Amino acid sequence: MSVNDRLKSSLTFKSSEFFTFPATGEHYRARVKLTPSRLIRVTLYDFKACFTTQQAYEIASGLIKAVLNAFDHNHPKLDKSNIQTAHDYWNALIQRHSFGSQETSDLLQVVNTGRNFLMEGALLDPEPVVEFKDGEEPIYDFQIRLDGEYILMCFGWVGWSLSRIEAQWLAEQLWTAVFLATKPGPGISK
Repeated sequence: MSVNDRLKSSLTFKSSEFFTFPATGEHYRARVKLTPSRLIRVTLYDFKACFTTQQAYEIASGLIKAVLNAFDHNHPKLDKSNIQTAHDYWNALIQRHSFGSQETSDLLQVVNTGRNFLMEGALLDPEPVVEFKDGEEPIYDFQIRLDGEYILMCFGWVGWSLSRIEAQWLAEQLWTAVFLATKPGPGISK
């Protein structure tokens, strides 16, 4: 789908934070941006991924589910309850709005829960960098899983290890972008 086929929006959103490479102490910038064509771009250091609103919503929910599954039995129930409540509020808020008829049905599925949490699926890249021949679709495997104390987010063969706090931040920024992209009203023009 080309940018011209998408609805344009005058709403903008951009957020950034510094994340840490595990075991190195080195920092890198993570960004989430809502584009005028309602795509959501995520940049982790120099790696860029682009998502539809439906994909971004699913990824945000998966990140929070991974965070919740990462808690051990000794962790305060209040922390887990607060994260679940925030997830439920975002879910209710976003589900009121339609993702639009242009969304694809490439949803992610939870395969395992608990300390073996795994959410996976295949995502269609809405803004591929490489053009494919012979009608091939730009599809890649996507996973969110637990990896020790980290949440691993894999885009095909590229993986990013996030702390629980980083995963929560990323989920909240994705939900904010999704909410703005799907919000009906005068801010959205054709």
